[in-house]
Amino acid sequence: MHDPVTKETGLLVSKINLFNSLYVIEHNLPNIIAWEIWWCGTYMAETTTRTQVYTENGIINMIREGVLVHYKNN
Repeated sequence: MHDPVTKETGLLVSKINLFNSLYVIEHNLPNIIAWEIWWCGTYMAETTTRTQVYTENGIINMIREGVLVHYKNN
C-alpha cells in the first residue's frame, strides 16, 4: 500500500476476522474482515503506533477513490 499524500508505505501484515473471538449464541454475527497494516516512513515516525487496522471494504474503497495505491505481489 502507498499513501500518495503522506508518502507512507504500508505492508499488509495479517488478515483477521473482527468477530472471530466473540462467542454469542443468541446473535448470528457477520464476518467482518480486516487487515493489519504496518506503516513506515517519516510521517508515521511521529505517532505512537505504526500498525493500524482497516476493514477490507474500507481498503477497497480507499483504493477505488485514489486515497491509497495498492501494489500487488506476484
